[in-house]
Amino acid sequence: MLLNTTKHLMFGESTGDLIDRDIPIFVERYKPAGVEAQTQERDTSTAPLALIFLHGMSLHKETWEPTIQRLFEVQATAGRSMIAEAWTMDLPNHGEAAALKYVSTAVKGPGAMPAHTAARTLRSFIASGLIAEGTRVVTVGHSAGGVVSILSTLGTALDDLPYSFMILVEPATFSREISRTMLSKPLLGLNMATEAVMKRRDTWPSREVARDWLRNRLPWRRWDPRILDLFIQHGLKDLPTAGDPERVTLACPREHERQGYLAHEEMLAGHEHLAALCEAVPVHCIFGTVHDLLSEEMQQSTIEGRRMASIAKVEGGHLLVQEAPDAVAMSIWNAIKHETVGLRGKL
Repeated sequence: MLLNTTKHLMFGESTGDLIDRDIPIFVERYKPAGVEAQTQERDTSTAPLALIFLHGMSLHKETWEPTIQRLFEVQATAGRSMIAEAWTMDLPNHGEAAALKYVSTAVKGPGAMPAHTAARTLRSFIASGLIAEGTRVVTVGHSAGGVVSILSTLGTALDDLPYSFMILVEPATFSREISRTMLSKPLLGLNMATEAVMKRRDTWPSREVARDWLRNRLPWRRWDPRILDLFIQHGLKDLPTAGDPERVTLACPREHERQGYLAHEEMLAGHEHLAALCEAVPVHCIFGTVHDLLSEEMQQSTIEGRRMASIAKVEGGHLLVQEAPDAVAMSIWNAIKHETVGLRGKL
């Protein structure tokens, strides 16, 4: 299926004591070519959806494209245009945003970009007027993107949330008890990733060399080939020298990724606010069956004592979106069916 895409660049707004005006917000809209969902003269329970996809740490907005493609194909087969449009957004210091080499007063520490800052950029995008009028907004957040979607609701009354429902894919949230346990377990997946990231190669003579190197190593060798191709295109940025004119490096620097893994307080804040969100809007969770980065205890702490709208399992590890984009799309579609009155009874 052919999708029409439109890119937009905007900048954040001044928020309290932190100035976000210099933070670029790159978003991209996807719509099926030649198909228009009706957004007018429909009550809120059946209005079509505007999905906002948020990627995980060290990734980029385009990593969602195979999943979005599959969702629109499934929708076409179902004969209902309930998804009006899909949006992707680069988290700050990722993808196209990282390539601008900006300096933000909101950045704390050596390259860190707090999830709270990313959450404010999400709120700025929602308030921008770019999203189709008359649609119901739904966030789909993977890993750190799930934390960002949760934190974007802080400071908003629970009866006035901007989202009709939320979908979390392997959210990087866990309890304080789990956090204390992590300190005593250096071989835990998240701890190992934190230590390994700074030892990882981060420059290559060309994109072709980078592809050959990545596809033979974890975690990239587990990725769907489409996802790896997109990473080579959008997850790397040019870093030419006189001797290596095609030299490339990671768009998200290793130190930025490491700082993200160390942001336990933001993961804890997401975990603690999730309970209240689950009482206010339907929240759906999608987990992987392989406990590589997030342990089974971490997954369990996310849902324990919370009224989840649904909990789905997809075969794969923490990087589900990269390993199994089509299966993730089907789980997202099932969540949409669960929440969309117009689809019930027919699908």
